[in-house]
Amino acid sequence: MSSQTKGRMINKDISNSCGFAKLSANAAVLFVMIIPHLNSHGKLNGGLGFLKDEVCPRIPYLTNRNIPKLLQEITEKTNVKWFDVDGRHWIHSINFLKDHQKLSESRLGRDLLPTYSGSTPLEVEVEVEGKGEGEGKSGVTPVPSKNGHPHLSPLSILWNKTCLEFPKVIDATDGRREKERTRLKKRSLAAWEVVFKRINVSQFCQGDNQRKWVASYDWIINNDENAVKVLEGKYDDRKPFGRKEKNY
Repeated sequence: MSSQTKGRMINKDISNSCGFAKLSANAAVLFVMIIPHLNSHGKLNGGLGFLKDEVCPRIPYLTNRNIPKLLQEITEKTNVKWFDVDGRHWIHSINFLKDHQKLSESRLGRDLLPTYSGSTPLEVEVEVEGKGEGEGKSGVTPVPSKNGHPHLSPLSILWNKTCLEFPKVIDATDGRREKERTRLKKRSLAAWEVVFKRINVSQFCQGDNQRKWVASYDWIINNDENAVKVLEGKYDDRKPFGRKEKNY
C-alpha cells in the first residue's frame, strides 16, 4: 500500500475535540483541508508554497500571508504540529497512528518524513490584520520575528546556510516569495542545495571576474536559466578573467 492515500477521512471524534473547537474559523478550515493530505503516518510537507498550491489552492482567504499564523494556531491548540527541520517545514499529526489510522504497522509503508519532536518554527512570519492607515493595501501588518526580520522561506534559509561567502538574505518581500514559489515548483530544496554549493565554492561568483560581479540570492532565484548555467559549469573556476561576462 502506498504511504500516500487519496481518501483520508476525518474521524467524527473531531466534533468533540476541545482543541479543534478553540480554533478560529480560518484555522479550522485549514485544519480540515490538511487532514485528507496526510500520508499513512500522519505527515505532510509543510512548506507554504506546497500548502497553498496543493492543500487549499481554491480557498482565497487562505493565503501565503496568513497560513503561517494559522499553522501556529493549529500547532498550539491541536495535535497537528507544524515544525522545522534544517530549514524545511513539515506537518505531523502526532496521534494519527493511535487515533485515526487503523491499518497494521506492517501495511503502513516506510516512514520517510521527519517526526515532530517539540520544536516549532518560532521565527516564522506571523501576520495579523492591520487597522488604520499606513499598513499597505492588504491591511496586513507583518509581526517581526525574534531577530527583527520577517519570515525567511526554506529556500532563503538554505541560501544563508550554504552560501557562506555571499550576502545573507535578511528580509522577505512579495516579489521574492513569488519567485521562490516558482523556482521550487521545478527544483526541490535538495536540488537547490546542489546549486548553492557550486556557487559557494566558485571564486568567479565571489567577484573574481572582470566586472567584479558577485552572485546574489535575487540573481539565482530570478529565473530558471541561472541555476541551469551554474549546474552546467558556466561559473566554475577556470582562468580568472579568461572570458567575457555579460547579462548577469
